[in-house]
Amino acid sequence: MSVLEKFFDSRFLIRVLKLFILNSESGFTPKEAARKIRAVSPDQKTAIGGLLRRLISVSFLSVKKSAGKSNYRLNPNFFYLPEIRKLVLKEIPMADKRISGAIRKIGGIKFAVAGGALIGGKKSPADLLVVGDGMNKSKIKKTIQNLEAESGKELSFAAMDTKEFNYRYDLYDRFIMTMLDEPNVVIVNKLKIGR
Repeated sequence: MSVLEKFFDSRFLIRVLKLFILNSESGFTPKEAARKIRAVSPDQKTAIGGLLRRLISVSFLSVKKSAGKSNYRLNPNFFYLPEIRKLVLKEIPMADKRISGAIRKIGGIKFAVAGGALIGGKKSPADLLVVGDGMNKSKIKKTIQNLEAESGKELSFAAMDTKEFNYRYDLYDRFIMTMLDEPNVVIVNKLKIGR
């Protein structure tokens, strides 16, 4: 099996590649990697372990053992890293139907805007701003965890009720104005902001 054949045959491969490429300074145990990419069943966790071993076998990852735990990290000298990085980073912007559908499922959303890592940008006070009344906090948390697994990055987000948002918007609050001025994608706009 060639190096490329070992790379492109796993369901979780893209999530693992994103995780290590976007967090190149960090190391992860198999358990941490599985949690970050939302592999939850025992079969999925086992598959992640096998995938990590394959990525070591082609030198994409390196491993250090300390205190009886294996810590995997990106090998910056991997021959195909520049090309794979380009492929993975092209896939990163997520402000499309996937993120829109995920946000709309939360319910009670009146305004939502994606920025930063969710749209392939770098500078933003938060990756996601969600405004609404009666939002289900557990649904918001689950949605963020799923988006983190897809994007390979830890996401920052802010959630507030409509009254707080309107107050801060009327005061030209720095956070709100920066969120709206930086590159972003408006997902839900029932408040008719910016029209």
